[in-house]
Amino acid sequence: MTALNSLLFLLLALIVTLLVASNAALPNPVNHSKGLNSQTNLDETPLSYDPDQPLILTPYLDRGDIETARSLSKVGKLPNAPYIPSYSGFFTVDKNHGSNMLFWFFPAQNNNTEAPVILWLDGGPGETGLFGLYTVNGPYIVYQNLSVGLRPQTWNREFHMIYVDSPVGTGFSFTNDDGGYVTNEDELADDLYEFLQQFFMLFSEYSSNDFYVLGESYAGKFVAAISYKIHSAGPPSQVKFKGLSIGNGFCDPKTQMNYSDHFYQLGLVDSRQAAVIKLEAEKAVKDIDEENFNAAFSHLNSIVKLIPDLTNPNYLLKFAGYNTPYNFLYTEKAKNLCYFIDYIELPEFRKAIHIGNTHFSDGKKVFKFLSQDVMKTVRPKLVPLMNNYKTLIYNGQLDLSMPFTLMKDFLSTVDWKFSDDLKKAERKIWKLDGKVAGYVHTVGDFYLALVRLAGHLVPYDQPDFALDLITRFIKGIPYA
Repeated sequence: MTALNSLLFLLLALIVTLLVASNAALPNPVNHSKGLNSQTNLDETPLSYDPDQPLILTPYLDRGDIETARSLSKVGKLPNAPYIPSYSGFFTVDKNHGSNMLFWFFPAQNNNTEAPVILWLDGGPGETGLFGLYTVNGPYIVYQNLSVGLRPQTWNREFHMIYVDSPVGTGFSFTNDDGGYVTNEDELADDLYEFLQQFFMLFSEYSSNDFYVLGESYAGKFVAAISYKIHSAGPPSQVKFKGLSIGNGFCDPKTQMNYSDHFYQLGLVDSRQAAVIKLEAEKAVKDIDEENFNAAFSHLNSIVKLIPDLTNPNYLLKFAGYNTPYNFLYTEKAKNLCYFIDYIELPEFRKAIHIGNTHFSDGKKVFKFLSQDVMKTVRPKLVPLMNNYKTLIYNGQLDLSMPFTLMKDFLSTVDWKFSDDLKKAERKIWKLDGKVAGYVHTVGDFYLALVRLAGHLVPYDQPDFALDLITRFIKGIPYA
């Protein structure tokens, strides 16, 4: 009896061992029940994917697996940085050419899910959206030692912010062949429109919010292009497209060309040097009229050094000693504008925002493909936008590259519903906490602002003024 009991015990033990081993071999179930705002262990990848490859979310959307895409897009632990909930990945915006656009999305820090959504666009052409995020208005600031702090005046405090590497080929956005590079503003708008359609599919809880398109510098053309696409094709989802804003914008090269008078009045050049610059500008205008756009850009670049590698001669350097046109007060580019470049190459950063081994582009190839478009106007796109939507045009008082006076020259030639009213509008003094922040002309829902003590990068130079400027614009709070 004892021998039989021993045999039965051994058989039972064998069965239990086999059951445990079999159960261990089964895959762990994936939990899809967590919502968009739920917290996860930041040291763990939410779902399995190859971290050495870019996270392309479009295939998940195509098969309706929204929850997996949202879970995968959660940004992990950033190196040397405090945690802020955010989401990033790539959307395929052109399947024929394998064109993929990187985004980084920050829900509003005040947890207001109904807050307006802002698409922020950087210029260049070919400037990464990470520049805007880390140096202009995003929640993070990178320091020289590659530690990361929080920006007190971030626009993300009350607004949902989307940063993108656009057009394709900029920053970490990439395409599988040269046919994916855009050559004009319409192609750029098509890609951004496709991006927005997929974005609001992934983050559908924001799809009925107010929506704004904002940008600066050369993105003045980008803002006009995608806004006009939305105006003509309809919103990419149920979002309410409310308006647009352009800071220190490049919109109409032909009328934004009177640098000689501006530099002379600032004392940067004498009358003889001003005559040289005036002649260069006249050559640029002539080339625009004759559609010699590369030659036209060469003349402009000689005046203000927009693309350093292509500048010959450099009159701002030769006549005034300026190596940068960003701010009248400074002859050299600020070093902290570029600290983020080393940071975004850290392996931990690449893993956290799901870019894998994707190459970071300096934008030169993007500029090459857009070179025939750079000196073309977006006036036909901007006019219907000014006629139908809230519009804010602002410039820094100290900008040498895209001065306020040149934007005024352009706007004085625009034929739109408030043309005469704008010319007659009283300029109001705009103050913040008792300080004069700038001056604003207002007609209807159109605002033209000059920001004091700011250069080309207004939010960088005057973050408090810039935040107040944008907040008043979006919330409809008068400037004076």
